[in-house]
Amino acid sequence: MTGASALAAHLDGDGQALESYRAQLAAIRTAYQRNHHTAYSLENRWSDRPFWQRRHTSLPHPAAPQHSIRKELA
Repeated sequence: MTGASALAAHLDGDGQALESYRAQLAAIRTAYQRNHHTAYSLENRWSDRPFWQRRHTSLPHPAAPQHSIRKELA
């Protein structure tokens, strides 16, 4: 479902359309962050370089609480 179709469904009376869309976006974000974390954590050849030091110290754990987009969709 796209944002436009979620909004159209909401305006047509589907009370779950925006929540369903939010849940889809949350699942996509979780998968992205999990894959990002996995890929960056595998690289350790240049652990002494600033670029990789920042990535290794600032990687959020994939299970960490995420910013909610509920306010943006409401």
